[in-house]
Amino acid sequence: MIDLFLSFPGTPPQLHARIEAYLTQRLNRCRHAFAYISLHGMTALIHPLMASPVYARARKEWVVGLHNGVTEPAALDDLAAMA
Repeated sequence: MIDLFLSFPGTPPQLHARIEAYLTQRLNRCRHAFAYISLHGMTALIHPLMASPVYARARKEWVVGLHNGVTEPAALDDLAAMA
């Protein structure tokens, strides 16, 4: 199954309800791809997911662009600490 959620700066996607639906299923792997990440975005989207035992156990794969230096080093450190 392939699911694609698109957004762009200024219009963050409303993903929590859709992600919570996946967390009720058997979840083995999560693939994430972002043009860039910020510490605020990590706190708003990814950290709440870690409260789910299903998500916490799942293998996570990340693709993060550097986007002309927009990606925050602190966010990358936070992401690396989750591994």
